[in-house]
Amino acid sequence: MISVLFVTFFLSVISTESYIKGVPETFGPSIEDNYLVVVYFHHNDTKLASILNSFKEKLSTESFILMEVDCTQQKVICASEKVYSPQVIMYKDFIAKRFNGFTSELVNEVRNSVKGIVTLPDEVLKTKILRKDVLVAFYGPSLPDKIVSVSKNVSSIDFFYVNSPASRLLISNGNFPVINLNMDDSTEKLSSLIRSKSIRAVSRLSSSVLEDNQNERDILVYANEVISQSDIEMLEKIALRYQDIIVSYLTTKDTKALEIIPFKTFPSVTILSMKSKEATVFSQANSLEDVEKYVEKYKKGEIGMFRKNENPLNESAQKILRRINAEQFDEYKVTYLDSVILLCDTTSEECLEAIKDFETAANMLSAEKYLDIAFVDVAHNTIETCSEAYPVMVMYTGFDGKRICFEDRRPITPQSVINLVRERGKFPTKIGSFVPEKEMKSDAVALNNKKKNLEERKKFEASKEFAEKIKVWKGVSNIKSGLMDAKNEMRKARDVFTEDTAFNQAHNHQSKS
Repeated sequence: MISVLFVTFFLSVISTESYIKGVPETFGPSIEDNYLVVVYFHHNDTKLASILNSFKEKLSTESFILMEVDCTQQKVICASEKVYSPQVIMYKDFIAKRFNGFTSELVNEVRNSVKGIVTLPDEVLKTKILRKDVLVAFYGPSLPDKIVSVSKNVSSIDFFYVNSPASRLLISNGNFPVINLNMDDSTEKLSSLIRSKSIRAVSRLSSSVLEDNQNERDILVYANEVISQSDIEMLEKIALRYQDIIVSYLTTKDTKALEIIPFKTFPSVTILSMKSKEATVFSQANSLEDVEKYVEKYKKGEIGMFRKNENPLNESAQKILRRINAEQFDEYKVTYLDSVILLCDTTSEECLEAIKDFETAANMLSAEKYLDIAFVDVAHNTIETCSEAYPVMVMYTGFDGKRICFEDRRPITPQSVINLVRERGKFPTKIGSFVPEKEMKSDAVALNNKKKNLEERKKFEASKEFAEKIKVWKGVSNIKSGLMDAKNEMRKARDVFTEDTAFNQAHNHQSKS
């Protein structure tokens, strides 16, 4: 970043002559620390001031650095830049582009590179605001460094400066009332707010709308096969009433946007939550009243998030490690079985390695009748569980609504899966060792075990004995839990006793000495 001394020096020079004198102390830092720098290399040009001021007036912007270098005095700089005759060089992100003077091409290049801050009379700016232009305006006696920095961060938005005794920063956005911003906010916060608040009241949903919003406001999306003028008018009313929400629309031709929000019926409306990065549950909306009701329900928290839920695999296509979707995952939360589930994103290499380890563990444990081992791809399924870290294995155990979820952060290996089943499972395991070479079966045998267990469980669950057996298992489980609690209490007591004994022995030894 530019040093404080350099900023002070730069502002003092810019206020008097609007350009910097290029010397070794200013030339290098200016090129390094600024996005756009225009340098006039000359040989003691007597018309220097009028040439540079004329160029500056054509652009009416302070969002680039203008510098002059006299090659008769700064031979080292000119030699390093390979300048042997008068010329202008534009440095944009360190990349130099040469021009044979202050040409119209150079003016266009600078304008296209950054809109910058354009100086306007107050009357002209008011006309633009009345015309409902989208713009940012700063009023003040001079341009502070913070405002110049903000203008560079939001260079795609028209930014104006009005000379005024009092300072204020405002946004005009079409139909919205003018918004005054807090000048005490940081450069980053001001830039983020401007990007978000300068999005038009109603606009077509695009990647730029998502990017410019910078997680500031939720986005309402109205989808229809075609968008009519009456639709736009309806959405404008919504935008004016709910100014904290960005209002946008799309049609069936917006294929890229439909990849983000796969609408299945038209017309429909949804809201993209910037907190959860998910869409709310879809709702048909055929009128202004429908949309308003939907927004009100959303703001009250009465509408849940849209859950990604991939199509379930046909059971005949399942392998030894069962692949499940979000709805099937919810079934594991209420069953009586010991359930170990791998949660990860298949776009990562780490996930693919974890799947291989789970497949090995599922094979080794295929004979366990009351154990299910499964996998969920979180890239295509919205999961609510006791862990938010991926990849991770979780285990559900327990009966009758008293299921407990355990999150296991150990490195995922076949042994760690088996350890989790042994430590947390309500049902005993028959596996003899952790050695895959000893415990693994052929794919055919493992799949046959799994199929056999599934058939026997279905018959058992349909029988009269099932309810009685559950009661017995619950009793055993409670006894086991009680024993575990007692064991833990005894361990705590033993630890305290050991600490007290050690303390007393040390104290007695100290007393004797």
